[in-house]
Amino acid sequence: MEELRYSSSLCRVSRRGAFVSSLSLNGLNILKPASDGYVTHGGMAVLIPYADTVKQASYVWEGRRYMLPRNAAYEGDMVDSIHGLVKSSPFSVVYRDTNSILLHYINYWINGQYLPLLFYPSVSSFPTKNVMDTMTLEVTE
Repeated sequence: MEELRYSSSLCRVSRRGAFVSSLSLNGLNILKPASDGYVTHGGMAVLIPYADTVKQASYVWEGRRYMLPRNAAYEGDMVDSIHGLVKSSPFSVVYRDTNSILLHYINYWINGQYLPLLFYPSVSSFPTKNVMDTMTLEVTE
């Protein structure tokens, strides 16, 4: 977990999914914590390349069907995909100082397999930059 500080403000950012688990600006807690262990039920998750639910965890692009991870359960069925491909992915630290961090993830490999052949039609680069001061956290992708 990486900690960003500026005066009395504090931000905790995980390298796993670039997830912001907590944010306190000038002493005021801003984000609701996840109480059940799901990163998307609290804090601030990075939902790329898609947010929300993809029904049946598949889509067709240029005539080819891609299967996404089945990670969404309604009534315990686990047939859909939800909230992108990077929420559990390891990001690398490109730059870091006391109040900012630049994290980066490239979707080449997942579990030893080339990702574009599995889930996504191309190699993609996902940089995420967090910069904080006393009253703001700016996140850019």
